[in-house]
Amino acid sequence: MRFENAYLPAGGYWTSPFCKWQGSLSTLHPVHFAADVTTQGLAARGIDAKDLDSLVFGWTVPSKHVFYGGPWLAGLIGAPGITGAMLSQACATSAASLAHAAAWIDAGGSDSVLVVTSDKCSNGPHLVYPNPTGPGGKGDAEDWVWDNFSFDPWAKNAMIQTAENVAAEADISREEMDTLTIRRHEQYDEGVASGFQKRIMITPYEVKRGKRVLKTVDGDEGVFPTTAEGLAKLKPVL
Repeated sequence: MRFENAYLPAGGYWTSPFCKWQGSLSTLHPVHFAADVTTQGLAARGIDAKDLDSLVFGWTVPSKHVFYGGPWLAGLIGAPGITGAMLSQACATSAASLAHAAAWIDAGGSDSVLVVTSDKCSNGPHLVYPNPTGPGGKGDAEDWVWDNFSFDPWAKNAMIQTAENVAAEADISREEMDTLTIRRHEQYDEGVASGFQKRIMITPYEVKRGKRVLKTVDGDEGVFPTTAEGLAKLKPVL
């Protein structure tokens, strides 16, 4: 798909640090976290939230009050007069959110769209759905993250099994996957060394409870040195 009128302004993008499952960011609410990072990113680039006329908010894992996620986020960043679509497309949510914003601009619906995506896998919700036919009206329960990662109701298998199926179909060997993993690790290190990561990442980020700072996150959490020999020693999960 080619867009004629939509573009990302130079430097008009940023990210929070990424942290491990149950790591330093696991206690934060995704909407509050997204609003904080967005506010800092806009301020650093001299962008007034009041100059925006629409937004797209992407999320895959629901959180409390996310029903109002778009307008709530807009209010928290100082632009309570705008709103827009909320999108969820599992692993493609970010790409789908950008595509929606670009299409909306190309269609003449907006001039400046803020795209924000925010998710938290740690402490994902445990949901109960009404089921009047259940014993005593007992509802159906679901662990949003764990259950859905583990079972696709159409394909009848877990995400990890899909990865195995794709590798078999495309004839991708374990050695090729390890080689690509090493290359991605090298590219990550290159991004840090060149200063690219520092330019786009909102750091240091203070994790707070009320006004008390619990921890300061200076970069991505859980990235550690690796080698081809080290990867080769890892036993496959499947």
